[in-house]
Amino acid sequence: MPSLDYLTVWNNAVQQQKIAQHLLEVTFPLSKDPKMLLGVVYNLSGSVNLLLDSLLLSEGILPPPELPSKISKLKLSPKAELLTSDEIKLIYLLQEIKDSHRASPMEFQRDKKLVICDKDYSMKVIALQDIKSYNQQVESLLQRLTLVIKRK
Repeated sequence: MPSLDYLTVWNNAVQQQKIAQHLLEVTFPLSKDPKMLLGVVYNLSGSVNLLLDSLLLSEGILPPPELPSKISKLKLSPKAELLTSDEIKLIYLLQEIKDSHRASPMEFQRDKKLVICDKDYSMKVIALQDIKSYNQQVESLLQRLTLVIKRK
């Protein structure tokens, strides 16, 4: 099995965030389809997962597939202080939205928002402003950590 290069993984994380940004700033305004917001969430979630993988790989730690295990391993590494508690909450929130969507028996649009229902029909509303905020936070996190990764 070839070893994973943390810089390649990092570049993939940056690329996924750029895809999310393009969907948010170009594709969504053209289509006006709230389901497009899910594409943004999936790409942002992928970006932060790759970011975690890159941080772990840069310390010589093979990243586990599950998000909680990645966070646990990162907390035990020398790079533990790089992520704030708010950033960790954002990472879990993006994963939660993805998981809710995958498990959802139904979703629908309402007032330019996407509503995801769980099996008990509890609703999670995905609004454009929230997604814009998540994108900005992920972009800012990537920019802040670029120097750390490139310096290694």
